[in-house]
Amino acid sequence: MPEQDDLSLRCDHAQEIARQAGELALEGRGGVLDGGIDSKGPQDFVTEVDRQVEKFIREQLASHFPQDAFLGEENGGQWENSGTWVVDPVDGTTNYIRGLPSWGVSLAYLQGGMVRIGVIHDPVHHKTYAARLGRGATLNGRPLANRPPEGDISSALVILGTNAASPAEEHTRLIAHLLAAGAEYRRTGSAAIGLAMVAEGVAEAYYEGRLNSWDALAGMLICQETGLKALNAGLARHMRGPSPVLAGRQDVVALILQEPTVAVKPLVELGEGG
Repeated sequence: MPEQDDLSLRCDHAQEIARQAGELALEGRGGVLDGGIDSKGPQDFVTEVDRQVEKFIREQLASHFPQDAFLGEENGGQWENSGTWVVDPVDGTTNYIRGLPSWGVSLAYLQGGMVRIGVIHDPVHHKTYAARLGRGATLNGRPLANRPPEGDISSALVILGTNAASPAEEHTRLIAHLLAAGAEYRRTGSAAIGLAMVAEGVAEAYYEGRLNSWDALAGMLICQETGLKALNAGLARHMRGPSPVLAGRQDVVALILQEPTVAVKPLVELGEGG
């Protein structure tokens, strides 16, 4: 396991690299509609900027921490238990392409079967969220307050994610379930930004039925470090493929788990289940 000073150094560098990557993405957006947009599936796009930003992040991390492995959304890589960066260079690419403001850069550092560091940078709003396991979370360097475990469900806001691989009826059933309980919902189009908003207190929970590790792990740790629940199917399973992801205030998490299409899924605390 890296020494605490090594983890602190990694967290500091990750925040700076994420900010620089966000600036690259902002600069590149002006020409993104001129070409270089490919489709990976229905409503699943990748731009040349995604690839360039991921290359930049990979090179910067390698220059500082050459011993660390790297797994990126666009160009892949490998997961090593001794230490791996899991990166989404532009989470919310559809929003990015269309000029919508909800997108960001996500970096998580995994070591010894645990998510040790999570960093999300929101370039449009100049916000950098960061967390270290057991050390709390920050927004632009200032501590994020611990969130209360319960509150008024009728004033709760839940951010829901979905994609073409998820059954539409699951999404609509959960919406109906939340509305019947008096809660409200939104869809951001970026899991990383949605999870960051939950950690910040803009919303009370985030749920998505099928989410890749690079979209979720940084945001899950940031949520956990503000005292919120952060659940997936176990880290080892999540690193092998998409997993349900649920993070938020304890009572709202319990409400979401009451909907059968969610509750049948084996969700465990972040860091449990390998």
